[in-house]
Amino acid sequence: MIKSKFDYIIIGSGSSGAVLASRISNDGRYSVLLLEAGGKPSGIWFKIPLGIGKVLHKEKYIWKFYSEKTKGINKREVYMPQGKLLGGSSSINGTIYSRGLPSKFDEWSKMGCPGWSFKEVLPYFKRMEDYPNGDVEFRGIGGPLRISEVSHRDFLSEAFRLSCCQAGYPEIKDYNASHGEGVGYLQLNTRNGIRESALTSYLLKIKNKDKLEIRTDSLVEKILFNKRKAIGVVINNKNNIYEVFANREIIIAAGAIQSPKLLEISGIGNPKILKKHNIPIVNELCGVGENLQDHINVRSAYRSHGALTINDALRSPLQGLKLGLRYIFKRNGLLSTPSATIQAMIKSNEKLQHPDIKIQLIHLSEKGRFGVAHDSGLEKFSGFSIGAYQLFPKSLGSVHIQSNKYKEFPLIKPNYLDHPDDINTTLKAFKTALNIANQPALKSLIVEELRPGKEITKDIDLIKYIKEVGQTTYHPVGTCKMGKDKLSVVDPELKVHGIENLRVVDASVMPILVSSNTNAAAIMIGEKAADIIKKEL
Repeated sequence: MIKSKFDYIIIGSGSSGAVLASRISNDGRYSVLLLEAGGKPSGIWFKIPLGIGKVLHKEKYIWKFYSEKTKGINKREVYMPQGKLLGGSSSINGTIYSRGLPSKFDEWSKMGCPGWSFKEVLPYFKRMEDYPNGDVEFRGIGGPLRISEVSHRDFLSEAFRLSCCQAGYPEIKDYNASHGEGVGYLQLNTRNGIRESALTSYLLKIKNKDKLEIRTDSLVEKILFNKRKAIGVVINNKNNIYEVFANREIIIAAGAIQSPKLLEISGIGNPKILKKHNIPIVNELCGVGENLQDHINVRSAYRSHGALTINDALRSPLQGLKLGLRYIFKRNGLLSTPSATIQAMIKSNEKLQHPDIKIQLIHLSEKGRFGVAHDSGLEKFSGFSIGAYQLFPKSLGSVHIQSNKYKEFPLIKPNYLDHPDDINTTLKAFKTALNIANQPALKSLIVEELRPGKEITKDIDLIKYIKEVGQTTYHPVGTCKMGKDKLSVVDPELKVHGIENLRVVDASVMPILVSSNTNAAAIMIGEKAADIIKKEL
């Protein structure tokens, strides 16, 4: 017999859901059912950080979402994959650990989210971290999530660091312990060169395993209600349909694309959308699926010499063997990275208090005029790229259902570069990247600028290039916004407005982006939500 009642049902085992399942079940008092639409990660590429390129198109482990044709980027569709496996996107992401700027969490608090200022979320970041090299005033030691700084100072990364200094940008020792401005080596979710995820750091370390049941291949089709009280879920396990009920709460942790979809398909959202698809209305919340924010990334690319790149490792069996042996015996080198090793967070305008653009070195160059790493293949010569993007875009998009069938993918409208300020800031970011590449240290390694090309120098042409090649940075947030205004979906305790026993706990609740990568903040949200729930018991 399949157990049909639990105290808590958590939908989604990603960066927030896994944390919640771990913390609540380890309490020992309550039973938890964790539901995951995918299965378990299997194979070496889930352990090796560079292996991300091997799994980004495997439908077994990925929700292969595509955006609608987007006006601001020449009406192109953009591939926006999300993890469909235990650990969620933390099991297939770039492993980059970036908390976010303290000032942005303070903005959350000012936007109607009391309890979420940086001072108030810092204890949760420290609780989850195991970063022995940090200042204990700001960083955590002994937490479940291991964080390692890129250790191998290769020639190309050092040239990037020096070029940033030559361009006038400062160095920074720990971008997660300050306002983040400057150039510094990346911090990664790795332990001895092996990926750390919500699965390895939380789910595999659960102590009270008898209090937690994990069901994989279990797609939640909708939430069940008694009037405005969430009472259970309908589960599809390989086309076997059954219901499970919650004594206390149902918690949605399916991510910024899936969480609003599940709310809408269950009858919570904009009444015009629900009526259009013949979905009975449980509660009108016009903010469901709105406020989508994401980073759009633009790369310049270079043919190089004098430094080992991933291009070299793939085209030369000897270089590939050396890279593999280095990883096996020393647990460092390019295989221990997601292809990126070092970043610079910079102000596009000196009048700003904090950095608003990010520049990042990538140890590969793709084929073709508009090639991107996940689908075009790599050049057959030494090459590298420099990515650039705006940290805090003003353009807002949406995610909405296109039918009442849960298996049908939602309509994703990111509206990249819709706001004119985003075009200007992205242009400044890209020109900053080009300027860094033109400094003596990097310039000495460059044979040829492949993209956009030395002939493209005018702003109007650079903007055209940006619109032609810009891609997601895989950081969607905001579609179930936390707050108290009319477009918010959850309150500061992450409870869905107007509904009993239902919360959303994942990146969709972020009212605004907090910096570059979103995984660390999503884990923190899970940690804080666990305490919020426990205090109510």
